[in-house]
Amino acid sequence: MLVNAYWEPREARLSSYAKGRGIGDCGSAESYVWDGAMFRLIEAKLMDECRGSSHWITVWRAGRR
Repeated sequence: MLVNAYWEPREARLSSYAKGRGIGDCGSAESYVWDGAMFRLIEAKLMDECRGSSHWITVWRAGRR
């Protein structure tokens, strides 16, 4: 499920951002690109626990070709 989805047409990028609480120190964010056939995940960030830090951990980043 995408939360706060945003489409960037110039880059063919779809982004999603979900905060766990108001200050944004937990939640998840993902970015997808359209490859002509389907959306492909290129980056995912996650912070499961609300720790007071806005620096989320990158859990997936697509390699460059």
